[in-house]
Amino acid sequence: MAKRCAESLVCHMPVKRLLREPPPHPRGAVPERRSRGEVAGADPVAPKRKLEAADVEAPQDKRPRLRGSSPRGEQGDAGDRRRRRGRSGPPQDERTAEGRDGGRGKDWAAAAGEFPKSWIEGIFSKRECTHIIPCSKDPHRCAAGCQVCQNLVRCCCGRLIGDHPGVDWPVYQASPQIDGGEWSVQKHTKTSPTNAYGTINFQDGDHTYHAKYIRLSYDSDLDQLLHLMVKEWQMELPKLVISVHGGIQNFKLPSKIKQVFSKGLVKAAETTGAWILTEGINSGVSRHVGDALKGRASPHLRKICAVGIPPWGIIENQKDLVGKDVVCLYQTLGNPLSKLSALNSMHTHFLLADDGTVGKYGNEMVLRKNLEKHISLQKIHTRMGQGVPVVGLVVEGGPGVILMVWEYVRSSPAVPVVVYEGTGRAADVLAFTHKHTDDTG
Repeated sequence: MAKRCAESLVCHMPVKRLLREPPPHPRGAVPERRSRGEVAGADPVAPKRKLEAADVEAPQDKRPRLRGSSPRGEQGDAGDRRRRRGRSGPPQDERTAEGRDGGRGKDWAAAAGEFPKSWIEGIFSKRECTHIIPCSKDPHRCAAGCQVCQNLVRCCCGRLIGDHPGVDWPVYQASPQIDGGEWSVQKHTKTSPTNAYGTINFQDGDHTYHAKYIRLSYDSDLDQLLHLMVKEWQMELPKLVISVHGGIQNFKLPSKIKQVFSKGLVKAAETTGAWILTEGINSGVSRHVGDALKGRASPHLRKICAVGIPPWGIIENQKDLVGKDVVCLYQTLGNPLSKLSALNSMHTHFLLADDGTVGKYGNEMVLRKNLEKHISLQKIHTRMGQGVPVVGLVVEGGPGVILMVWEYVRSSPAVPVVVYEGTGRAADVLAFTHKHTDDTG
């Protein structure tokens, strides 16, 4: 009877009182676990020994761990966050520079494999002069490495002799005899991955305007360029291209003509979803286009894509733009004594055409015409086979504008051109010629 009472007493006692209190374990160690059927008197070290033995024999990913821990250490948390977000790259806080995050970004790259070089740098190139040919006709009589000539004599590319990094001085002496003194972009420039693309922040009073930009060779691949604009820059494929041509120097428009020009341009772009192509500089006709866009600037209105295509070599404050996938502050106030031009802040995108020259225009029009042609081949309606129409717009201008109009009307199919009479120079000449020429002439 006494034995049966003792067994009943033992069975009704709380189980946790029968178990020994586990010894405190250091932080980070795996605590020992006991089954509810384990009774006092059992060896408390035996389960722990078993667990340690299993931990040694088990592979790394099979080892038991505490909740929230990871077999990869610090990088496990990053991987868990990345899986939860559904992202293929490292978290945003680990993409920062080493000085900011203590090198975690480099540790992540070492663990997950280095990311490939940006596709933009692999596709688009810059151009630099590699052969020094003096533009002066006088023979060079100074000794090799003359500092006076380096700072006074210019190469045919437009740079000073001393502004050719990596070009040996003897090349300067031998080039006139080898090449006959004729400098050309194809023969005397080389391409290398572009070093300038990203976002420009224009500060204009209380407003900040943003624009995407890239430095690229004037003969870049057009399929890749359109892919950059539509996919990377998120530009909507246009229903119309308005190519504005005119003078690059500042000129004044009569108030009535300027009002008609501004309203007509903005309305055409808004109603059709057009792209406006200009030189993109803060002078001449590009500035008048910028003024027209600024007059209607509002966050509630549809964004108008104004694409500036200037030569890289004529841009003021050029060094501010150098950087890969950067956000740069750009100063639009240039040196009044400089022959270079600043960018216009009302343009939304810039294609900085590079042909290896400095202070020279010309090859940017090659890129612009090729881009217009390529866009015109894109189909708006697949079933109808209709491409994107291109329209030329002439305001003032010089001989180059007249040549451009001649190429437009002779192309196949012909490009229609709208001329603003009364703006001066080339526009007035073209308007006069059209009035006094019959349809057969």
